[in-house]
Amino acid sequence: MAFAAPYAKVDGKGMAGYVAVVYGGATGLDPAEHTVISQNTAGVPGAAEAEDGFGEAIAPADLNGDGYTDLAVGPPVRMSATTSTAAPSPSCGAPRAA
Repeated sequence: MAFAAPYAKVDGKGMAGYVAVVYGGATGLDPAEHTVISQNTAGVPGAAEAEDGFGEAIAPADLNGDGYTDLAVGPPVRMSATTSTAAPSPSCGAPRAA
């Protein structure tokens, strides 16, 4: 299960945001087995910055067709004088090692 925390502090940067993925099995979720993903996580584009709001948008889907659920994570739309962007960062799923 994925939990978004877009207003959370990351490495001292307020409202940088992250997503926590909690793993489980037939008996339910196991909070001890989790991964926290932010823009400071290896493989995620960019770097955590104050007020990024990373995780404000999350969408589960099999993005790479391997039969496992992946997670697309994105910030809110960024507005500037010339552009508006909201590019998601995919996080590919795989079976959890026992």
